[in-house]
Amino acid sequence: ALPISDSDLLTFEDIRKIEAFSKHGGYEGLCRPELLDENPALCRGFWGWCRDSYKQAREHRGHEILRRVLGEIPKGKMG
Repeated sequence: ALPISDSDLLTFEDIRKIEAFSKHGGYEGLCRPELLDENPALCRGFWGWCRDSYKQAREHRGHEILRRVLGEIPKGKMG
């Protein structure tokens, strides 16, 4: 199993360890703007996976700090 961050999100280094991503250059290779022209399905699939990962991530202490600094934001409405 890969180590995860305090929000359950994989780090850039963790993404490099996933074979489906590493064979395309890891995070850096998948973030190239040219990928949209070269392989639209891969590009959309990767960014769809990223979006879904962020939507499913659990909140952590940093969210509480931001609430104090920015004012009250309802739980689950950070992003």
